[in-house]
Formats: sequence, structure tokens, C-alpha cells
Amino acid sequence: MKRPKIICLCGKIGAGKTTYGKRLASEINAVYLGSDEIMLRLFGGQVDREEFDKVYDVVTGYLKQKAIEILNTGTSVVMERGAWAKKTRDEAREFFRDYNYELHYIDVTDEKWKFQKDKRNMETREGKVLSYVINEELFEKCRLQFETPTPDEIDVHVLDGKIKKIPLLHN
Repeated sequence: MKRPKIICLCGKIGAGKTTYGKRLASEINAVYLGSDEIMLRLFGGQVDREEFDKVYDVVTGYLKQKAIEILNTGTSVVMERGAWAKKTRDEAREFFRDYNYELHYIDVTDEKWKFQKDKRNMETREGKVLSYVINEELFEKCRLQFETPTPDEIDVHVLDGKIKKIPLLHN
């Protein structure tokens, strides 16, 4: 039997992680776990900025435990949680060290990132998608705080929708 994978997604807000993750989960018959999806369904985007990080930490902790339960059934998991900081990515790799772990970096050019942000905001405001509106303050926060993964962290690099396989250097 093939060993199940835990695939963690990394990328800037609005880079296309949810779209990629749901498509990948469907293609490999995995379970998709997304922190934003849970946050939005529970709170509808109504968590203020001060509370957001606390609630987000609880939700992502729950998802990590749920991912372990799913992996132990022999089913792969695609988990989206942003992973803006190297420290967060290192913690995830360590947490899942006994499993077949991969990091997929969803990367986008600045031009495409701005286009996707504007499209997502429009679709969110029109009620076509359940998502957060990315205002300029959040967009700038992400731009400043996002730590681009180094090549030795990345298993699969997706740039503007095109997949590039990276040799495993760290398992």
C-alpha cells in the first residue's frame, strides 16, 4: 500500500492556494483541510484583527491533529494554512516528521498577485465565493511579512499555475 502524504501549502494571501489545494486533493484522492474555510464558516469573516490570530492558532492546531487522524487511516491530506514564516514551515515539517511530508509553494508574480487579489475581492463582494476581502492593509502586511521559502524547503514549486518539481533535499 502506498504511504499517505501530508501536503502543506505555502503562499501569500490570494496566491491561489485554495484553488490549487482543492484541485490537487481531488486529483490524488486526498482530504483537503483549510483553515480559512473553517474560520469563514464559523465566523463569516467577523473576527476582529486582535482575536483573529488567537482563533487561527486554535483552528490550525485542530487541523494538524485532524490531519494525523486522517493520515493514520491511510488517506493523504492537503493542508492549507498560509505558512508565511519559515518558523511555521519548520514546525509543520517537525510535527509531521513521521509522515510523508511535502511543502508545495504556491508562488505568483506581483502582477498576477494583484490581478488575483482584485478578482477575489470582486467575487467575494458579489457573494460568488466564500473568502476574505484582501484590503490594502492586509495586502501590504502580507507583502512585508511573507518569508519566501528557500529551495531546500520546497518539494513542489508552482509559479503562476505552472508546476515545477524540486528535488527532495531534506527528508
